Amino acid sequence: MSAKYSKLPTDDPDTVTFDFSSPFTYGSMLAQNSDHGLFTQRQGENKPSSAFTYNTGQRANSERVHEETPRSQLHRTCTALIIGMCYILLFVTFPVSAWFSFKVVHQYQRLVIFRLGRQIPTKGPGTVLILRCIDSWTLIDMRTRAFTVPPQQTFTSDNGVVEVGADVYYRISDASLSVTSLQDRNHALRVLAHTALLKHIAKHALDDVEINLVNISNTVQVDINQSTMTWGVEISKVEISQPKIIHQPPPVNINPFSSSGPVLLPPNMNVPTPIQQMMSGMTSAAGPAPSILPVTQPTDQVTPHGLLAAVRPLLNESMVRNFGAIYKFILQGENGGVFYLDLKTGQGSVGIGEPPGGAADTELSMTTQDMQSLFRGELKPFPAYISGRLRISGDLDVAMKLEHLIDKLKLK
Repeated sequence: MSAKYSKLPTDDPDTVTFDFSSPFTYGSMLAQNSDHGLFTQRQGENKPSSAFTYNTGQRANSERVHEETPRSQLHRTCTALIIGMCYILLFVTFPVSAWFSFKVVHQYQRLVIFRLGRQIPTKGPGTVLILRCIDSWTLIDMRTRAFTVPPQQTFTSDNGVVEVGADVYYRISDASLSVTSLQDRNHALRVLAHTALLKHIAKHALDDVEINLVNISNTVQVDINQSTMTWGVEISKVEISQPKIIHQPPPVNINPFSSSGPVLLPPNMNVPTPIQQMMSGMTSAAGPAPSILPVTQPTDQVTPHGLLAAVRPLLNESMVRNFGAIYKFILQGENGGVFYLDLKTGQGSVGIGEPPGGAADTELSMTTQDMQSLFRGELKPFPAYISGRLRISGDLDVAMKLEHLIDKLKLK
């Protein structure tokens, strides 16, 4: 069987024709390079180089300072008239005015001048003319300076406690930004360095802090520079002091046979009898896992009311000046309740219930037995806080002073 094919007519009167041609002319990149000169391709390079240049963020911030809001013609005329009158007054009173209008700026200094409230380009070094009638200025020292971050106690990532400080060296990289971006440069840099130091120490374990101290210092420097460069300040060096270990991190028990309970095995697993006997012997020989903190025995029990009576005669104005805080103790267990220790008002006070001198700066929750051990000196606040036997709510720095407080109030 054969099939016959007939040719379809190509002339259709109802056909609508679309014109896809563009009214624009598109050329190649190389053609644009030669015609307009916007891009040039260098020998040995695959990508054409741009005719535009890009500035860093610091340059953009510096130029943004000099941007002025549009001024009317009247405003510009009055400004020019006032400045002209100042120059005339300077010329009339010359040479007396020369003693007050010329200022010497040293090589390591820059002069930031505001004329009628508007900043003009930074001057110096050399001799600078100042119109004292309408100018206000700030002399900036561009030399390297240093400040110290006082030692602070902080936790490491493995729950250790260390005390670290740092020396920070910085210099002014942009005099204009340092004046217009910061109100109190010294305070801002100290707060920023303190925060960055504690943040990065908390990210590392205690062993890493001791070994990689140089790398941590460089990381802190880079972190601080990310903020200070927009202020016109460059951090040139950060030196972290040798850390002082306040409390070692709790030991990590990695011995699978050191737990006090039986060794857990997968279900339906048949273990030969000799291996079971060996594992049982190792478990019994290892004994119970050592605890992080020794559990104090309730020897010479002292009730919370007895502690209040013993502490009350030791309070004085000197202790109030040194500590300046109100402690609130929430005790659970026998003879428990709410107690307070006021070292903020008067000569200090101690009693039952809510503190009468105002809200407590910090609240400490523990058992009655742990509080007795705490004031005997058998239990330290830091280990108790790490192990969970002491729960703190409120100002943690005030709570950390408790160890020094207990040294003064320790009951024998």
